[in-house]
Amino acid sequence: MEVYRNIKNYRLLSVLLLSTLVACGPREMTKPDVQTPRLCLEGKLKEGTHLVRAEKVKIKESLPLTGKIEPDPDRVIHFTSLVSGVVTKTYFSLGEQVIAGQLLMDIVSPELSALQADKKRLESEIRVAKRQLEAKKSMFEDRLASESDFMEAESLQLSLEAELEKVNANLSLYRASPERSVFQVFAPSAGVVTAKNITAGMQIVADDTPLFTLADLDAVWAMVNIYAGNLSQIHIGMPAAVSSLSYPDDIFSGQIDHLSEIFQNQEKVLKGRVVLDNQNHRLKPGMVVDVTVANERDETAISIPSNALVFDNSTYYAVTYKDDCDLRVKNIQLLLMNEGIAYVKSGLEEGEQVVAANQLLIYEQLKNQLNH
Repeated sequence: MEVYRNIKNYRLLSVLLLSTLVACGPREMTKPDVQTPRLCLEGKLKEGTHLVRAEKVKIKESLPLTGKIEPDPDRVIHFTSLVSGVVTKTYFSLGEQVIAGQLLMDIVSPELSALQADKKRLESEIRVAKRQLEAKKSMFEDRLASESDFMEAESLQLSLEAELEKVNANLSLYRASPERSVFQVFAPSAGVVTAKNITAGMQIVADDTPLFTLADLDAVWAMVNIYAGNLSQIHIGMPAAVSSLSYPDDIFSGQIDHLSEIFQNQEKVLKGRVVLDNQNHRLKPGMVVDVTVANERDETAISIPSNALVFDNSTYYAVTYKDDCDLRVKNIQLLLMNEGIAYVKSGLEEGEQVVAANQLLIYEQLKNQLNH
């Protein structure tokens, strides 16, 4: 009888247990949401907080390149000598700024003596030719000389005057100084001496060898090195930002206005040109510069300032704001970061407000609360 009572109680207990399991069985077991700890902005924490709004924009991708500053060839004068002689003195140095009309050097030349002798000879012959012309004219008017004799005398005077004009032009070109028996060379325009191939005592000849070079550096070129792998990303009209180690806080703005049609054999690069205003002459020919060009894609993405992100344990996070007591930490997946802008692949929605100042402090407090 006691055994029968125990079996009956066991069956009753089993039924109750089965009923409990059946009642719970149809319910799906779900993973609870991660709890965001509660933190309210107040006091100095709130005063130092700055918010930015996540915006959908076109993706801009920067491409870093290198380049070198060169003068504009149309603003460069290569001075060659039209006479042979010896340089007795120079009045300028390499890299010096000169003004138009400034004396640059003296040249002693046998041609100076020859030109001066020609000038004296021609002046004397012209005086004789003028007297002969006057006599022929008088005789022609009195019908004692033919018209051809008169015209021949007139032609001789004009020919001599033309030769004298040429000699004077050559003397004027070098501003010959009869007192010192030297040719004086003056700067034809203002500029910077970018090359100097002469010294006092050097003998020069009348050929195409440049003696010195003057360059107007009010505008210069940044010649950009473009490798084959970057060529498809570069086109004329792209904005370009030029920077130098000499001026780390300054950006010189321009745009790609020309692309060469051939690759340089030695450097294996194609050259692009950026024209830069250089009124203060801070950019020097030969200076190596960094050139960043901005390529705007056709695709868009959510963007926030990159300094609004928190980087922790190889992951990017952002602290979003709804109100002073509704702050959330979100895991951010990035497409790319470029020039201070973070383009977000996932983790943020357009229009969400993100904490961009004090975000690290807020993130740490939320993280500590969550861990405890």
